[in-house]
Amino acid sequence: HNMDQTDGNFVSVQFKGGDSVMAQVGAQFVNHTNNAGELFFTTRNNSGSRSEKMRIDCSGNVGIGTSTPGAKLQVGTHSNTMPSNTALFLGADTLRFSTTNDNADYGSYLKPGYHHNGGGNLDVSILTLGTRFNTTDTDVLTLYGSKVGVGTLEPGELLDVVGGNIRVGKTSNGRFIAENSSGVQKVNIDSS
Repeated sequence: HNMDQTDGNFVSVQFKGGDSVMAQVGAQFVNHTNNAGELFFTTRNNSGSRSEKMRIDCSGNVGIGTSTPGAKLQVGTHSNTMPSNTALFLGADTLRFSTTNDNADYGSYLKPGYHHNGGGNLDVSILTLGTRFNTTDTDVLTLYGSKVGVGTLEPGELLDVVGGNIRVGKTSNGRFIAENSSGVQKVNIDSS
């Protein structure tokens, strides 16, 4: 029990081995006005120094390797994770990787999804790979059931590319179809 009402003040349970604190679990006041608090966990490493390893903040975000988690689950910051310079953010619907900041405003992401077709049709699982720059998401590649979309979230063909050029190399037993902006087929190359 700690009666000091200074923001940042904490109370903790310490686990000792000999004369040294090996680990600690603490509750820290963030804002005494509304009694907001956070939990933190510290451990001692092999060189003898003790530092915070995990925190649950007053918003319910969990940080491992960071004391200021920016998502429901954040693993590391840009300067202390493996691989180096990568932070992991698990949001409500997206798994983000940041390589330039301690937040999810830059980097790349995986976004799972689900599409209900209705009318007795099968439902489709979706996984989108994208990039993020300055809080703007750009969906790059979408796995839509057994189909792959580049530049489209609902591919209509096994591989559906929208809005760019395609380089085609060696093909086997397939067709190359090109359509204009109205969807009219202009090129149809059969491999036979």
